[in-house]
Amino acid sequence: MDEKPESEKSDDVQSGVIANYLESKLALIHMKPLIEFLEEYIVAKHAYLGSPQCQGITYHDLWFLLKPGDEVISPEENQAYRIFGAKIPTHKAVSPWADYERQGKITISPPPPPGEEDATYFEYELGRIDFDGYCLTPHRNLYSIPPFEGEKLVTELRYYPLRFHPALLNGAQRAHSSLKETGNLLRLQLIERGRKYTQMTSFQHAYHSGTAVGGNEALDGQVVVDITRASQERLVPPKMPKNWLRERNPSSLTDRRSFLCEAECCTGEVVWSERGTQRRRNDEFLDSFIPQNPDDPLSVSVASRFVESMRKSPEGFRFSDEELVIMGNTVEGFVLRTRKWAYMRLDNLSEIDYRSGEAKSEKEDEVKDDSKTAFDDLVLPEGHKEMILSLVAQHFRDQGKDEEVDIVRGKGKGLIMLLHGAPGVGKTSTAEGVAELFKKPLLQITCGDLGSTAKGVETALEKNFSLASRWDAILLLDEADVFLASRSRATSGTDFNRNALVAVFLRVLEYYTGILFLTTNRVGDFDEAFASRIHVSLEYPPLDRKSTKKVLALNLRLIGERFKKSKRLISIDEEDISIDAEEYWSTNDKARLNGRQIRNACHTALALAEFEAQGGNHKTILAPNAKVTLASKHFSTVFKAYLDFNKYLKDVYGTWSEDRAKEFELRAGEKVPSGSNDLQSRRNLESSQTGSFPGQRFYQ
Repeated sequence: MDEKPESEKSDDVQSGVIANYLESKLALIHMKPLIEFLEEYIVAKHAYLGSPQCQGITYHDLWFLLKPGDEVISPEENQAYRIFGAKIPTHKAVSPWADYERQGKITISPPPPPGEEDATYFEYELGRIDFDGYCLTPHRNLYSIPPFEGEKLVTELRYYPLRFHPALLNGAQRAHSSLKETGNLLRLQLIERGRKYTQMTSFQHAYHSGTAVGGNEALDGQVVVDITRASQERLVPPKMPKNWLRERNPSSLTDRRSFLCEAECCTGEVVWSERGTQRRRNDEFLDSFIPQNPDDPLSVSVASRFVESMRKSPEGFRFSDEELVIMGNTVEGFVLRTRKWAYMRLDNLSEIDYRSGEAKSEKEDEVKDDSKTAFDDLVLPEGHKEMILSLVAQHFRDQGKDEEVDIVRGKGKGLIMLLHGAPGVGKTSTAEGVAELFKKPLLQITCGDLGSTAKGVETALEKNFSLASRWDAILLLDEADVFLASRSRATSGTDFNRNALVAVFLRVLEYYTGILFLTTNRVGDFDEAFASRIHVSLEYPPLDRKSTKKVLALNLRLIGERFKKSKRLISIDEEDISIDAEEYWSTNDKARLNGRQIRNACHTALALAEFEAQGGNHKTILAPNAKVTLASKHFSTVFKAYLDFNKYLKDVYGTWSEDRAKEFELRAGEKVPSGSNDLQSRRNLESSQTGSFPGQRFYQ
């Protein structure tokens, strides 16, 4: 039998010696102080770092605190992350060659930052889940903590574990003695926010309250969150799907050069390297995401997944708590008021209370009657509400049907309604009320949003029509006079351009498949070609006596509700106010108030009453809870100011506003009869008895 080489014999002898030593009494004696050291220092420190008493951390203990798999949060971003990799800081002094290189005499590798040559940064890799418009995809960044002396508060770190967060997301101060309990409460909120984020992968109609990301101006109003469309608007192409199991830790976390000390202090010394240990620790965490069943999909924490394919998959659109915690907190939405895209924080978005158009509170479901909407409060001519409701409801019912309503495929599927009449009689409010009633976004555009050239108008119209169709929104083109104007024989460049605008609008209008409200108070300029393209045209005449009383009563009721909601005291003399309003309507047939002016008159009269309740002091609020008395004298002051202004305009133009509209053939003249009623007879009787004239009080 061949003998073993001397080298193998030596290895066997050495192995035998080690085995005998490990089984010896001496090894047991040596083991005891090692165990005592581990229990006294290592185990105790590990327990302390996880206890409520831990508030500070030293630089060399960071690896205890920030480990792969831990969930951390950034208070500045209000965003949770998961640690996917970490590099333990080690001793690393600068070598003479590196110093020589730093002086510019030779180039080998990038030198360390000045003043930090004797230690490495603590580096860690953080991951969260974002939606890019197509995929839910992991997003990771590498961060570092420079060396620091002594102990530092954990909460002073840029990212720290959830359990150390001093306040919950809603701003409530931590009232729990246990850090773990606080972390759990915060984690539950993050999980709920993560579910909310997954809902934003399809467009959502919501209410935003607060400032937009990167902005200082308050952005309070309805928005449509549509990340996919926002990416398309910015011409951002779909990104390549990511898979972190293939793309392991960045080289800086495992680079051998970053672990070795090349200075004289370690030359010829056997220095234990943590490189293999921490690589194994990082890899073990990533390997935990490998599913046991090869057919199961990877977690979105480590691999991108297309949202549409997820919705169609047997597993459905479901996520684990570990995935929901690190979902993003920023979305991109369209602000309906400004008609611009903006980045928004998810915490600022809430469900819409369609009764008020504002954010919905938890208690409103118990207080408000959902059966009554703003559309019910509208004061419209008889038959208008029924016609509008029937047309809109039928349009939404027919949306899913693949039926052609015209001999040319694709034409005539939209619903176009023209609302025309005097200003301030409810045309715009009708579209707003319909959007609220059917719980749809209202996309309101003006001629200024569409441009002034035929090409620009066509592009803008197609863009807005596309948005409205995608979001199933109600589209309102307010004051559409430019596009409704009658075409004429082109004698100049201006005439030719205007004719082109009308022609483009007519063509695009015919292929629109959604609901469009057009409003105008200059129907006299109406082009006859629109008559066949509009499904229904509704006239909104000036308010008559009955309508004026209804609008006034509505605004007084809203004032009372607003005060009741804010728990303030107010007394409204509705009867006397109504009598004064009727008297003004009867005696000033050329200067009557429209609906918008009645609302403004109520707000102005209320301001007078509140100023009076504060003792007429404009500097300080003397009595915050003082009772406000809204009386007819306040409205008399407002009515007089309005009448004086209308008389001034009459002196300027030589005629009243309504008469001017008729003279210029913008709309028909006054149709409301000015007949008397019992109230007028009573006022006439009072005048004969006192020697005064109707409306005299407005000049006292």
